[in-house]
Amino acid sequence: MIVGGGQIGAEELFSLLQDQDALPDEIIWVSSKGYPVCLDENPFANDLYTPSFSNSFFDLSAEQRSRYNAMLRDTSDGIQSNLLERVYQRLFFLTEVKRLPLKLSFVPVSKIAKVEEDAASKTFTASTVGFCNSDIPSLDQIILCTGFIQNDLTLLQGLGNYCDAGVTVREDFSIQPSCETSCRVFVHNGAKSFFGPADPNLSLISWRSAKIINSIAGEEIYKLRDDFSSMINWVFTPPEDMASNPTI
Repeated sequence: MIVGGGQIGAEELFSLLQDQDALPDEIIWVSSKGYPVCLDENPFANDLYTPSFSNSFFDLSAEQRSRYNAMLRDTSDGIQSNLLERVYQRLFFLTEVKRLPLKLSFVPVSKIAKVEEDAASKTFTASTVGFCNSDIPSLDQIILCTGFIQNDLTLLQGLGNYCDAGVTVREDFSIQPSCETSCRVFVHNGAKSFFGPADPNLSLISWRSAKIINSIAGEEIYKLRDDFSSMINWVFTPPEDMASNPTI
């Protein structure tokens, strides 16, 4: 059983298919998604990973940012299309050309609730919940490819009175303190709910670092172009000329 319908889950599946002399009888692939979703890498999706979009995203309300992040999930959490093609071609070769008794079962919109080990048979039983509510027994291996869940900065609760439980990140990536202080704490790669899908991604690490350094120094050590590389003007509030002339 492979648990997790993202890139790593697909890579593990492809790895299991390589040695045709040691194939499993059946591979069960459990995913919270409805099907193996392709990573959205079109040029306009890539524009979400620019300083321009991150700045525009920051200006939205908390509710809007949460809803928008959910819509943009497939730009970071999908499977690369060339890998999906290789997996499918390999499955076709093994089952249709070689006629090997290999079975791939996909369990959509489901998660693992519990795993129990049978010490005598050295196998596992996994309980799934979701579209498939079932106990799946006689599993030789369970491979977890579930990634991680960001903990919403709960690590910072140890800062005491510096910040409240609901952490607010400012435009320079510093935390909004809940008390009068000259100290500042900066968040690096931990503010997706404020800056969008690019925040935990390495693509903008130099831009984030430059903003933080400039803020610490109190001057522009690194000259930044926040509109750099963006092909789109992201409009969340109409520009003045558009608002005054709605026929534009």
